[in-house]
Amino acid sequence: MVYATAEAIKYLSGFKVQDRYKELGFATEADLTTWIETYVITTVESRIHQRCRKTWTVDTVPAAVKLIANVAGSNVLIYMRVNNLGPLIQSGQFKLQVAEVPMFTEEMLAALDEFAESPSLTKTSGYATGEIKERWNES
Repeated sequence: MVYATAEAIKYLSGFKVQDRYKELGFATEADLTTWIETYVITTVESRIHQRCRKTWTVDTVPAAVKLIANVAGSNVLIYMRVNNLGPLIQSGQFKLQVAEVPMFTEEMLAALDEFAESPSLTKTSGYATGEIKERWNES
């Protein structure tokens, strides 16, 4: 795991240490850590790899990418907490809406784009043939 750590994700989620695994529906803190390492981190790192088209090592991953990965992971925990409270939240006096906590915000995705590799361009050649028709002959 290069981009994120379970400890950083748990810290950035803002939960109290003694309550977080219970609030998220896990039996122990170790179960929560295992779940984060197995599912959350692999999903976050896969999405970053897909977006940037680049693979880093522990020594080469930029600090900004590590931060984005950890914040994205913590957003998953925050979403789980919000969803446990109920699918609807009150906004204003009479308006109810579905709570939204995206894993990656638009700002995070835009920041990742700065680290993305450009796709390789296909070169053209001067090869030509006389077999290419200018018009379709329907007769």
